[in-house]
Amino acid sequence: MARYVQVIANKIHNRILWDGVGDPPLVGLVLESAAAGVPDYAAVAVVVVPEIALPHLLRRALAEAGMLAGIQQYIDGLDSDSALKIDWEFAPSLRRNAKGIKAAQTDIGLSDAQLDALWIRAEELGAEV
Repeated sequence: MARYVQVIANKIHNRILWDGVGDPPLVGLVLESAAAGVPDYAAVAVVVVPEIALPHLLRRALAEAGMLAGIQQYIDGLDSDSALKIDWEFAPSLRRNAKGIKAAQTDIGLSDAQLDALWIRAEELGAEV
């Protein structure tokens, strides 16, 4: 995931993280490093929330947030044939908007912003490896 900026009329309008795959989410994107010296138009940042997270990176993000033990306790309390429990333990990736994730979000009381932040942090941790 690289940092991009949206440049319009020689001014930076938005900053985003984007994997560079598929169509760009905004018009006029350039790598942030290529926009050195371009003045900011707005301080508002647009962040693209990843659709998937790797389970080990999501666990690291949860640990950083002090939430891993509570989430693990929730998972441990699920039926052994629960799709979420199986996915948590064995899936190569977890989808942000999967039914099990959304149900867990509601059960645990996480806001959309909190869940988004975990997926974003998991992706950032992957970029650090």
